[in-house]
Amino acid sequence: MNPEELRRLHPVLSIGIATPYNVDQASGVNDNVFTTAEEFRRRGHKVRVIGYSGNHTEIEDFIDTDGIRLKLPISGSVINVALRTPRWDDIIKRELMHDGRFDAFILHELGPFAFPQHFVTRMNHNRTANIGVTHASGLSWWNPVHNAYLDLVGTKKSIRRNLHRMFAVSHVAEALTKYYVPGDYEILPNPVDTTLYNPDKRRRLFDDDRMNVLFVGRHGRTEKRKGFRYLARAFKIILDEARYSDRIRLIVGGPGELDRESREVLSTLPSDSYIVLGPKPIPEKELIELYASADILVSPATGHESFGLVVAKSM
Repeated sequence: MNPEELRRLHPVLSIGIATPYNVDQASGVNDNVFTTAEEFRRRGHKVRVIGYSGNHTEIEDFIDTDGIRLKLPISGSVINVALRTPRWDDIIKRELMHDGRFDAFILHELGPFAFPQHFVTRMNHNRTANIGVTHASGLSWWNPVHNAYLDLVGTKKSIRRNLHRMFAVSHVAEALTKYYVPGDYEILPNPVDTTLYNPDKRRRLFDDDRMNVLFVGRHGRTEKRKGFRYLARAFKIILDEARYSDRIRLIVGGPGELDRESREVLSTLPSDSYIVLGPKPIPEKELIELYASADILVSPATGHESFGLVVAKSM
């Protein structure tokens, strides 16, 4: 069904999708936000993404919440969020809840101090359809602190009162969310655009017969949960066998600087046996080509993964 046919069958809706994270940072949450936004637009709806951009990136129909930037080490990773400023209430009043400009809001990750959580406490009288989507998984030292904060500021009551539907991207994400706010949740996996990520669209990026082993994801000293150091060790063991020395190639795709241990391991290998891309995020067009050229994808994540988006894209 083409977009014109979809428009005839469905009314045009105005939808706001909010993320608490820096939209310039690669993450499963942001991937969900922009993939969903593009699909809604394909169906003829009007979509505005609400978040903040550390680099003030030009994004179609984007509302930049700005805020005080902060890096939080949580669950073996470091997330980039923006803390509340007086401008947030002005954005909510003038751009989000004024004159019925929106029919629906989708709020991702109602984490502490971030914009989606603040917004849900201001929705008491709006007439939109309000949807919450949770992604995080795994208990840590932070969870009891967060739980106490939600009780203190009354956010749990606002979530129950103002959100009409709650989704989790997986059962482990649902379990963590229920730790904070018990209730009925529906499982809605992260979306993957199969017109872009498709095993039938195989291609070769290198003019040789080497097997390509692909790692995709943030890596480095602050991203230990992705487990790249274990892949580096395993790859060395394989390459130490003479029969594989010139038959396999490791491709490291994702933002970040390699940690010292991984650098030391890779430095002992032939320079043509691996390629490290980055440290900046890889444009999606190039990422799609990497997936299409890979023979094997390895995801050595050690935990706190609510949804294997990298694995899903490879399938």
